[in-house]
This record gives sequence, structure tokens and C-alpha cells, in this order.
Amino acid sequence: METEPSPPLPRAAPTSVLDPQLILTYRTARYRVFDPPAGFALGVDAFSSRLAALVSALPVRAAALITACNPGGELRTVAENRVAMMQLRGELRGRCARLLDAENSGAGGDWVEPSVLVLGIARIAALELGRRWGQNAILYAGADAVPRLELLR
Repeated sequence: METEPSPPLPRAAPTSVLDPQLILTYRTARYRVFDPPAGFALGVDAFSSRLAALVSALPVRAAALITACNPGGELRTVAENRVAMMQLRGELRGRCARLLDAENSGAGGDWVEPSVLVLGIARIAALELGRRWGQNAILYAGADAVPRLELLR
């Protein structure tokens, strides 16, 4: 007797060692990109027309928002974070289409840290970069210009 194949099982959600409240903090954070003459905001899982315009002409139609600050969620001094961001920018020069300064902040404004929008970076390279800098997560957007939270731990 022949049986019908079982329907495919739903895909499991990615697992993370991060606290669910911390993940919610990242999802609701404010992400601001400084692109003169006027900056723009990015939201997790929200289309950005400004981001779409920036990535549309790139060979790799994608972008990542990455910081080198406070690795693993451990607070560092302003000076340590400044040095780390300079090193991150130095590492990225010549490896992407363009860098734009950015800023991440808590929804309530209780924390702020610098970041950088990396234009023209492949997803694998962005994930590796975030991990190398000890980050818990990054934002990554493909050609659809929808930033998604990518958990790294």
C-alpha cells in the first residue's frame, strides 16, 4: 500500500544564546544613517526607500549596519569604542562600495553607539565581520532594502 508523502515540517526558527529581551531591544532600537544632506532611519523588517536607492546601482545590491562598539554587549569606554570604530572603518576601506556613518540607539534613548552602514557587502562577509568584531547581531539588507536582524550568537 502506497502512502502519500508527509507535508514538509515547518522550518525551525534560528536558535540563539541571546536573551529574548536583548533581541527585542535590538529589534526596537533606532538605527540612524548620516547621508548628507539629510540622514534617514532604518527599522528592522521595514522597507527603506533611501536604502533601496543607495544599493540599486551597486554590483552587490546589499548593505549591512555594523558596529565595533561594546563587543558581546559588554560596555567599553568611549575611547575604546572610538578606536574600535576607526579600526573597523580601516578594515572596510577598499572592501566595499561605500561607508556611511550611522548610529544605533535604544528606543528610549538610554544608550547610543556609533556604527557604519557598509554598502555593497555580501551577507556572508557581513556576518563574518560582525562575528570577528564580537557583535551579538548586525542588520543586513539585500536588494529588497529590508534590513533584517541577523543574530550572530
